[in-house]
Amino acid sequence: NSDIFLGAASHSGVLQLRWNEDSVDHRKLHWNALPRMDTGRARASAVFIGDDDGGDADAERLFVCGGDLNGSVECYDFGEHKWSYVANTNVSRECAGIYYDAAASAVYLGGGHGAQRKMECYHVEKDRWSICADTNCAHDFYPAVFKSSFHFDMLFIASPKSNVCEYMDEREGKWQIMYDQEFHDKLFKIPIEVDFEQFKFFT
Repeated sequence: NSDIFLGAASHSGVLQLRWNEDSVDHRKLHWNALPRMDTGRARASAVFIGDDDGGDADAERLFVCGGDLNGSVECYDFGEHKWSYVANTNVSRECAGIYYDAAASAVYLGGGHGAQRKMECYHVEKDRWSICADTNCAHDFYPAVFKSSFHFDMLFIASPKSNVCEYMDEREGKWQIMYDQEFHDKLFKIPIEVDFEQFKFFT
């Protein structure tokens, strides 16, 4: 099954569309309304946390951070069919980038209005946020936050407003701006002269 979630403006409602990818006629599907959140969250950031083992639908959760420049976080439990609060973020923000690392059981929240150079990490099992190092550039309006499947210790953030991508080796805790030279030579150990088709093989 796959899911799409939809929320809008400061309204606290969330709609869910669930379908089977093998379904023949998707036009017969319809939206279901989840229970309302306690707080309206314009320009919030959300991520779906699935069952890491892939076998327990009741372990699935929808994680919604911030919005309207507040630091509260609500989590919808699909097993219990209700919203609950988890630990507040350290910095209030909206339009932030968000990423769930299933291997580390952690949610990363970075950039956005009110916190353009701030990155923090939520430890799901501990219900606790920790502050990461500040980025070099300001990242606003839903920057992309992600990790490389090639280097699991590398955290990336990129945004069109700053027109730059930065990466941080979590073992070092320092952000660096990713230039082409660094991308080919330092990060992936790939020769600069490699052609595109050959480069795709490494990624």
